[in-house]
Amino acid sequence: KNEVNPHIIDEPHNFMIWGKPMSGKSYLAGLFPAPLFLNTDSNAKANKYPFISLKNEYGKDGKITKDITDQLDEIITALTTEKHDYQTVIVDVIDDVVALIEEAVCNESGVKALSDIPYGKGYATEKTALQRFVTRLRTMPLNVIYVSREITMTDADGSNPVPQPSLPEKWQNIVNGNSDLVIRTRKIGERYLQQVTEQRKHYKQSRIESERVLKILKYIDYNFAKEEK
Repeated sequence: KNEVNPHIIDEPHNFMIWGKPMSGKSYLAGLFPAPLFLNTDSNAKANKYPFISLKNEYGKDGKITKDITDQLDEIITALTTEKHDYQTVIVDVIDDVVALIEEAVCNESGVKALSDIPYGKGYATEKTALQRFVTRLRTMPLNVIYVSREITMTDADGSNPVPQPSLPEKWQNIVNGNSDLVIRTRKIGERYLQQVTEQRKHYKQSRIESERVLKILKYIDYNFAKEEK
């Protein structure tokens, strides 16, 4: 007779949260256990959680002395090798991280745009850097959250408005491909709403070990999978 293992642990660890400004993206991300924000927004100091400001550092000659990829590598290496109490890493916002990577690649080559680098090498370098960052984050035993802004796309005549993350689709495929749940936040009047727009699978309450993660999924009114009897 086949029996179901009652101790199976199966819960989401990688998320993308997107929405308009002031719709509760960072608030929702901050509900996850023991968060560390990797912040690109100017509102980092208004956040009550620990944060690291992401940036390219420039010398007096206008050349980058320490670029975003070096900073990200140092952060992930420290989280991997040093003792800490963080359980969640939040990239707020991933759109700006991509822009910082592009800025660093252009500065290194002495050009104004990636298209000025021959043979598509600039685009390839940018893609490799982002993939490396996402992959290294995913391999860590932590919750990982990518925050993105929201834009509205329409047809050529301005009809059929469709909201979507402002992160370009080619980069969404890298980030979303490594996400278990994609969540959109909205503010309607005084109400804050959350909606799961994509998911890797339907999770079951009984298999989620973290009480905090389970509470958050209930908070966003997540549609759990039916349990076996």
